[in-house]
Amino acid sequence: MPPRYLNFRCSVPWLILLLQTLFLIRSFFGFPAAGDTYSPSNFYPEFQDVNHMVIFGFGFFLMVLRRYGFSSTGFNFLLIVLGVQCSVLVEDFLVFLRVQQNEAGLKSLAKAVVSMTAVVISTGAVLGKASPVQLIVMTLVESIFFYASRCINRTFLQVPEHLTLMHVHLFGAYFGLAVTSRFPEPPPGLDKNRSTPKSDLFSMLGTVFVWVFWPSFNSLLADSKKEAVFNTYLALAVSAVAAFMLSALTSKDGKFRMTHIHSAVLAGGVAVSYTAHSIRHPWIAMILGLLGSVITILGSHCLQRCFHPALKLQDTSGVHFTFGLPAVLGAVAAVVLCVVQKGIEKQWN
Repeated sequence: MPPRYLNFRCSVPWLILLLQTLFLIRSFFGFPAAGDTYSPSNFYPEFQDVNHMVIFGFGFFLMVLRRYGFSSTGFNFLLIVLGVQCSVLVEDFLVFLRVQQNEAGLKSLAKAVVSMTAVVISTGAVLGKASPVQLIVMTLVESIFFYASRCINRTFLQVPEHLTLMHVHLFGAYFGLAVTSRFPEPPPGLDKNRSTPKSDLFSMLGTVFVWVFWPSFNSLLADSKKEAVFNTYLALAVSAVAAFMLSALTSKDGKFRMTHIHSAVLAGGVAVSYTAHSIRHPWIAMILGLLGSVITILGSHCLQRCFHPALKLQDTSGVHFTFGLPAVLGAVAAVVLCVVQKGIEKQWN
């Protein structure tokens, strides 16, 4: 048996067994009773939408390399189910420390699934570089740091509870870039780092899947669900239209580039993630979707040619300009809208 497979068998299964044993022991003492697991009853369809989006959508979304299709779908599934249990365990520990209040079982599980979006995005940055053990360790560490950042935002910055989860795109993108900067740069022209028409097709299928379920993602924990769904869909629609338009304009031959479409059609949903529940005028969401698509496509040109080589960033799936830059735009838009809203309220008072 080759040494690398022997090393895999001696490390990964035992690490998974150890983690699952710890989760089982802690769940015996900490998880809620079955009676309150499905409360509220109308929460389950939205939870399933987000669950499908994270597992199916992002699993196929990351199929950008010809040699890592099973890693993108199958191993991504393993990371999610391990990370969800870890996230529930961390939140249960915070309840024990009285940092936050205890909640119904399904809502706590929904938060854990949403938080796994950060892990999936970070996995896209290190795809093809990290080993399975490294990915599992990254999942555990990132889950803990993400919940720590949520506590900081909620305690010191007074960010509402549901908005502390909406920076998963920003956190996941830059956490992944920080991790991938520690790996050696692969040799140029390496065969396993290339894509094929089949992998691009499956990746585009995952993009469409994520696009369809993104309104449920933004509205899952929001107070104003109807506004969140409405504004998210408008932003996604505008960003998709702008993606095709800008792809044809920026291509040398004037044709659509699926790499542009793959990156930019989701920019609108990321850009309005902070403000989808509070936007009162639809044109604001549409402008954010347009700006998100512009930043994504233009950023992919500038960053890949200028900043990424200088900073030695190895962004395999382009998570920087697919999720990172639109999330920065959304955060800035949230601050601007908050300042404008307070100014209007002060004038009326």
